[in-house]
Amino acid sequence: VNNVNNVNNVNNANNANNANNANNANNANNVVGPCDPNPCTANHQTVCVPYEEAFFCACDPGYAEDGGICVPGVEIVLVVDVSGQQVALDSWVSLTDPPPPAGSGVVHVTGSVFPLGTWAPNLVALRDDGVAPDVTAGDQLWTFSFWALPEASIQYKYTCGVPGAGFGGTEEYPITNRGFTVTPAVEGETLVRLVLHDVFADRPEPSGTLPALTTIDYLYAN
Repeated sequence: VNNVNNVNNVNNANNANNANNANNANNANNVVGPCDPNPCTANHQTVCVPYEEAFFCACDPGYAEDGGICVPGVEIVLVVDVSGQQVALDSWVSLTDPPPPAGSGVVHVTGSVFPLGTWAPNLVALRDDGVAPDVTAGDQLWTFSFWALPEASIQYKYTCGVPGAGFGGTEEYPITNRGFTVTPAVEGETLVRLVLHDVFADRPEPSGTLPALTTIDYLYAN
């Protein structure tokens, strides 16, 4: 009888542990994040971005932040060639993890405006998977798009590494930044889209300008 009771006690304990584990799993699955429900309800500013244990509200696609409100912006598309055919990827820095096929590094961009991570390296990733704005998967042309204010002056640079890594062993070159102003090439035209075709490790001179190999496509309103 004692043995039967002991078996029953063990079974009861196991059942209780299993129930507790199930409850814990359910509780974990039911954790509500800072963006659930979405607290961002301002006009054209409904994109909730979790940040640590808090959140911030970003502008909707097609809009850029101007003094705390979101206004119509110009679409900026960054396309960077990481094939190394025009400029060697390690011309200035030895990359710890280069992009495929040589490695598994992810190409990122960082820069002076919020959509580019405000100089946080390896945070804003580009893509080479054929999903818009990228055109062709695996062609070593990595792409990212964002919206900026007309006449905005923007500086940026590319990095390549694991998400969250620092600048060391990931940036295309130290100290120097690329830079441009969101203005039409034709005076009086309304600019709606600006595409910069860059080459990784193509270093501008001086800092804050565009390097020699960068080309720009402009799209204007009809």
